[in-house]
Amino acid sequence: MQNFIKLLTLLFFVAASIIADQSRMQNELKKTRSGDVFYTRFNFYYEKGTHNTTNYLRGKFLPVNTPVTFIRYSGNSIYIRLPNDEKICLYNVPIYSGENLNGIFKRTLSTSKTILSEFTQEEQKAIKTGEVRTGMSKQAVIVSIGYPPKHKTPSLESDSWRYWRHRYNTIVVEFDNDTVVRIRN
Repeated sequence: MQNFIKLLTLLFFVAASIIADQSRMQNELKKTRSGDVFYTRFNFYYEKGTHNTTNYLRGKFLPVNTPVTFIRYSGNSIYIRLPNDEKICLYNVPIYSGENLNGIFKRTLSTSKTILSEFTQEEQKAIKTGEVRTGMSKQAVIVSIGYPPKHKTPSLESDSWRYWRHRYNTIVVEFDNDTVVRIRN
C-alpha cells in the first residue's frame, strides 16, 4: 500500500509539472495576437505547408529574416502567413525538438531581425544559401540550417551535430573549438 501511495504522489507531481509547463507556454503565447509580425531567426525548409521541428533539410527554402504574420497556435502547431500569403504550420515534435511549443516559438520567430553582420563574409554567403561550410561557427550553422534534432544531438555543446536531409539520410557537422571542421554525409 505504501508503494502505491508513493506512486500516486509521484504521478501527481509529474502531472502538476506538465500542467504548469503548459500554462507557462499558453501565457507566453497568449501575448501574441493574430496579425503580429515576426521575423524568422534562421533558415528552414517546409513541405506541403509544414515545417516539422525534426528539421528535415528538404522542401521549399524559407530564408532567415523573412517577415511572417502570426495566425494562431493550437496543440503542437504554430500557424504563420508568409509575405506571398502562403500559410505554414510550424509543427513541433517535442521528442525530436526537445522543446515545448513556447520554446519553438521563441527560437524560431523574433520581433527583430537576426543580425547577419555579426558573421564573417564567408558565413554570410553560406547562410544566404542555407549551406554549412568548414570554418563556420556553431551560431552561424544554426542560422544557416536551424537546430539539429535533440534526440540525436542532445546538447549544442557537443562537437558533433546530426541533421536529417530526409527520413533516411543524415549529415553530421563536426566542430573543433566552435568551428566546423568537417561535414559528413
